[in-house]
Amino acid sequence: MNETEFKPLLETLHRQLNILREREAKYGGNAPLDLLNQIEDHHSAIALIESRLQGQISTEELEEQLAPLNLSLDRAGTEIVTGIKIGTLVVPTVPLLALLFLIVAVLGGVGWYYFSQVPARMTGRFNVAVAEFGELTPAAIMERSEIGRLVSKWVFDDLQVENEQYPAGNRVELWHDSLPITKKRTEIGFIAGATPQERAAAADVTARNIGADVLTYGYLATQQNPASFILEFYVAPRLADETDSTIGPYQLGEPMRVPPNFDPDDPLSRESLAEPIATRTTALYWLIRGLREELLGRSAEALQIFRQAEAELTNWKDKGEGKEHLYFFIGQSELFLNNDVQAEEAFQKALQLDPTYARARTALGSVYFKRAQCRLLDSQGQNEQNSESYVDVCQRQEGDFIGRCQPADGASAACLNSIEQDLERSIENYRQGLELAAADYRPQLGTARARLALGQAYYLQGLVLTDDNEAIRLLDSAIEQIESVLETFGEAEQYRFLGQAHQTLGGAYAQKAAIAREQKNIARSQALFEQSRAAFNNCIAQGEQIPYYDAILTEQVIANCQSYNEKITEALTSLQGEQ
Repeated sequence: MNETEFKPLLETLHRQLNILREREAKYGGNAPLDLLNQIEDHHSAIALIESRLQGQISTEELEEQLAPLNLSLDRAGTEIVTGIKIGTLVVPTVPLLALLFLIVAVLGGVGWYYFSQVPARMTGRFNVAVAEFGELTPAAIMERSEIGRLVSKWVFDDLQVENEQYPAGNRVELWHDSLPITKKRTEIGFIAGATPQERAAAADVTARNIGADVLTYGYLATQQNPASFILEFYVAPRLADETDSTIGPYQLGEPMRVPPNFDPDDPLSRESLAEPIATRTTALYWLIRGLREELLGRSAEALQIFRQAEAELTNWKDKGEGKEHLYFFIGQSELFLNNDVQAEEAFQKALQLDPTYARARTALGSVYFKRAQCRLLDSQGQNEQNSESYVDVCQRQEGDFIGRCQPADGASAACLNSIEQDLERSIENYRQGLELAAADYRPQLGTARARLALGQAYYLQGLVLTDDNEAIRLLDSAIEQIESVLETFGEAEQYRFLGQAHQTLGGAYAQKAAIAREQKNIARSQALFEQSRAAFNNCIAQGEQIPYYDAILTEQVIANCQSYNEKITEALTSLQGEQ
């Protein structure tokens, strides 16, 4: 510090001291200790500088004794803090600011690292998100709603309770905006739109952004009288085709009535709305979870989920809440597991709840088709423990590729009659299903499945008949029905159905080839066997198309097609010697 700076510094200290005394006066004798210490330090600093001006102390002694003092000095209009006193420790200002900046930077870096570890997208094996529920006003505008936000949280809480029943490795990942920032860093928000199609499009965007396989949303319809609550859902594309054609594209069950003068603070009022919403939400959770297992070909696991839902969801009403879908899925799993009696019972129950349910009607036809098929193709060993219906079985005739049906040695003469009766019931249900499918949300896909089933029934009829002309007519009908649906299944990426379609085509061509061979038309038999082989190869190729492992497609459909292809090769080799 230079000699010329002492007087200006002294003036600054006096000015600052006056300011501090004015502050002290405002406290009326109750000034804080820090302020009193500052005043005392300014008195000490003034006394030290005056001592230096009088030559009583040196400049070095002055600076040494000023350093511990808490002083605010203003020079040329700029306040300069010479030091900050912390107990007896004085930290110089510039290094302190640098240290603070470093601390902030380090903490910010650490915070950003941990924040970056919080997912912006769902990463579970199966992801379910619950959006905030809106309110559709009489002006057809979707707005945020406090009641909707409350109901959304109820739905999420109920799903969490269900999810906790499973072991950690089998749980789904659940998201909701009530989760803390440490769990997710993307807001789901609410799904806007005046129509189901608009909301579905908005839900698709949201679900893709956050990686949700299922997104549950909904709204209060206050434009209706009485007001109602509609629970809707979005399903990822891989599950969507199957979900749309069974559960529906938008909502499960009918709208739920909102009590007049609903009061969220009243416990009874809350329960009157929360209970049906919780039941419907939980049901949807069980259905889609089981459907996922079924699409992977894990029918036993799927059936366990569906049966558990049937046992536990005691509040799920039969009418108006979509319970017919549960019975359809139960029947489908039972049928895949060759439990025809249980499957028939479940499909009949679904049709009792909804007589217009196209998929259930077609599936009921499949029960009768499979009974006839099992009798015809000697499946007694496979099914004798599952159903008494399969005890009386017809055998394949030796020498034929597929073979005409003949009673087994010692079998009842009613065997062929049973096959014919089952096929007639099958075809009747398939035709009804085809008519009902025209009114479905996606009639093209629904009718395609019904046509495939009808073609399979015609094919089986062609195997039973001993009249060549009538058999060929039915086999041609089967080929016509199935060829009409290949494009539809291909566009919808329905690989399991495509595999079944090509398998049936291969069988139909092979049976026509066997008939031509019996008639000594070797050239035509060879051409038909080549068509059969091409169809079976297309069946096998579906395993390369599907992006996941479908046990039913791989272990049943494709495995059969590979086995049939070997028989085709043997037949063609044998035909060369007959020319």
